[in-house]
Parts: sequence; C-alpha cells; structure tokens
Amino acid sequence: MVANQLADEPEGAKHDALMARMNTLQSALDAADAWNWSTCVSTTLQQIGLNG
Repeated sequence: MVANQLADEPEGAKHDALMARMNTLQSALDAADAWNWSTCVSTTLQQIGLNG
C-alpha cells in the first residue's frame, strides 16, 4: 500500500515518487467521488430494506 510505503520511506527520490503516486490516487478517488461509496451503499441498502 502506498500510504504504508510512504510512512516507512525516508526523504529522497523514492519518497517523492510515492508522494506523486499518492496524489494521483487521491485525485482519481476525488474525480470518481469514491470517498462517498460507503455512504451511498448504506443509503441504498436502507432504501431497499436490506440494512440488516
């Protein structure tokens, strides 16, 4: 996982590359509104009566 690698990597070229990868991943999640998937799933399950 990029976050784990980033936490373990000291400053330097590899750290910078991991930061760039993290930025790319976060941008993709933002563009897809993927941060809200759990809320969307929960709401949908409640609406169809499967909120168990």
